[in-house]
This record gives sequence, structure tokens and C-alpha cells, in this order.
Amino acid sequence: MAEACHHHPLPATELSKAERFKATHLAARHGNYHQYYTKFRAPTVPDERLSILPSDILRNARVIDLGCNAGKLTHETIAHCGAAASVGVDIDPWLVEQAKAAYPDGPCTFEHFDFVDASAYTGTARGKFDVVLLLSVTNL
Repeated sequence: MAEACHHHPLPATELSKAERFKATHLAARHGNYHQYYTKFRAPTVPDERLSILPSDILRNARVIDLGCNAGKLTHETIAHCGAAASVGVDIDPWLVEQAKAAYPDGPCTFEHFDFVDASAYTGTARGKFDVVLLLSVTNL
């Protein structure tokens, strides 16, 4: 089993302040916000939602996490659950940049994509996935 993930400081973003505001504002209409997974618990504590899944479902799996936010849970699928690879996809480009900076090495990758829009996907997460995570994506 992989080592526990470690908290990393927030990365500097490549987006300008105006671009970041616009991206965050637009994404917020879908309920996305910074530090969603760590606001109410320590950043080093594994997400309890992963413990609800059958213990072997993520082991050696190729995982895609739609609505990955800043990538913490995406990374935990590998660090705590033994996934072979994990791709995080989010509507908010600023959060994707944070994820890329926080987890730059290893089998996690992160992509920006507005999967609410019907436009064609042009990212690199191609092929089959064993597990699709879609957690905390809708707000009713």
C-alpha cells in the first residue's frame, strides 16, 4: 500500500488574478470552491467516502475522478487505496492548476474540462477506466 499523502502548500497559479476570478466565479455556479475536501477536516486525513467503497475496488484500478476539485481525493485513490493510475477532471481551471502543483509527480494527472458543456472532449484521459468517481458534483 502506498504511503499516506502529504499536505502541500497552495501553488502559485499561472492564471492572472482577473482570469482566476472569472474562472472561479463561473465554476462556482456549479458549486465548486477552493479547499472543498479539507475545509472541515485536516488535510492529511483520508477522505472517509473512500472507506465506504469495497476495499479492493480501487486496488490496481484505473480511476477517473470527475469534479476532482484540487485533487486531494484523486491522489488518495492511489496513496491510500492502491489505484494504479488516477485522472482528476474539473470544470475550474484554477483548481486544476492547484492539483497539478500539489501532486506533480506520480501516476495522478489532472485536466480542466467543462463536462457540463456538450463540447467535444480534447483531453488526454482516453481509454477505459475501471472506476468512475463523481462525488459532490451536484448541488440540489
